[in-house]
Amino acid sequence: TAATIRYGFYDLETVLLASQERHQTLRQARLYLVTQPAPELLGVVKTCLEAGLRLVQYREKSPQPGEGGVTDLQRFRTATALRQLCWDHGALFIVNDRVDLALSVEADGVHLGQEDLPPVAARRLLGPERLIGRSTHCLDHLRQAVADGCDYVGVGPVHATPTKPGRPPVGLDYVRQATACSPVPCFAIGGVNLENAHQAMGSGAHGVAVVRALMGASDPGVVTRQLLQVIETAALPCP
Repeated sequence: TAATIRYGFYDLETVLLASQERHQTLRQARLYLVTQPAPELLGVVKTCLEAGLRLVQYREKSPQPGEGGVTDLQRFRTATALRQLCWDHGALFIVNDRVDLALSVEADGVHLGQEDLPPVAARRLLGPERLIGRSTHCLDHLRQAVADGCDYVGVGPVHATPTKPGRPPVGLDYVRQATACSPVPCFAIGGVNLENAHQAMGSGAHGVAVVRALMGASDPGVVTRQLLQVIETAALPCP
């Protein structure tokens, strides 16, 4: 019927608008916080958002409950609270690895590692309007991520980092190579902090992703503002 067709167009318009808004925010976001478990997780994220952060990834790599870790219910509650904080501040909220969790809390997208669900499979579940990010460690990874329709990529680890033990750093050379040929935003990750963020930005990165630089900061709000200033100053002009 005409009404059914009309509602179908309305649904499509809603999906396209949501996708457009998310991509616009992604293009504007230069600093990407990847969380790690912390007693004051929500407080840290809130402080960073108030200081101008606009992109947050919930990363929870603790063991399963039987191994002394967190339950899915706890993950759901934390993710729901983080998502609301992000939405309240006009920021994007991404869930690491877990497509089911991302959908259940209405996250803006999911970030996938090389050993996680393939992006094409994730896209079938997430639909066209949500973002998919992919960790890449070489140009082959990058090319595959682009071919799979990923919306952004992480490039690294740039420096040695305890977040990725056993993975040798790829250095700034890969950042330069990736950004030179990538049609999607590249976020340099791995040991990036206030002292070296300018190097990644000067190598062409769209932005930087940090963990300890903010999660371990004595004043996350101050460091967020300092990082944003460094990033803005060091960012290369758009081609």
